[in-house]
Amino acid sequence: MKPCKLFIIILITVMPFIKANAQPDERSHEISFGVGVMSTSNVSFRFADMFAQIVSGGIGQVKFEEVSISPVYNLNYRYWIKPKFAIGATLVFGTEKSVGMVAGKYDGNLNRYYSNLTAEVTFNYINRPYLKLYGLGGAGLLYLKQTYTPENRVKEKDSLCAFDFQVTPIGIKAGNKFGAYLEAGFGYKGIISAGIFHKF
Repeated sequence: MKPCKLFIIILITVMPFIKANAQPDERSHEISFGVGVMSTSNVSFRFADMFAQIVSGGIGQVKFEEVSISPVYNLNYRYWIKPKFAIGATLVFGTEKSVGMVAGKYDGNLNRYYSNLTAEVTFNYINRPYLKLYGLGGAGLLYLKQTYTPENRVKEKDSLCAFDFQVTPIGIKAGNKFGAYLEAGFGYKGIISAGIFHKF
């Protein structure tokens, strides 16, 4: 058999499978779980001078050292209205611990817990069956609860709610029904975020 005829036969044989594989994904629901680093919560509260005023009862001399920051965990749901466009919601949570020092001496322990509940939109720049290149944006509320336990004073508690956001210009997703993703941006998910997803 001539190579040309063999090529045509192979092409005709595999064409239905190529066409079927290229069809849009009909699954519209997606859940994902990810881990990020350096979120807006970490950055803003770590360097805010007023935070020291709040947890130190107005002394204003407490310096926080030995800071231990957990990764930023996020749980996300998306509904794909169109193959390239989705809306959804994200729950983010994390913790931070540090030691308070006054004039070089131990003063107490600080524990913080924060969580976000936000709305998100996602847009696929490239929408291949097993590879997606996308961007997303989100906004919502940050809830912070903090406890400072001084060595010789009464425990101090505080909480607040604030606006928080996420801008992710670049995200890469590999997989179809199941897979993994990697995102780069700035906001409540962190500068870098990675995780797994399931579409159904």
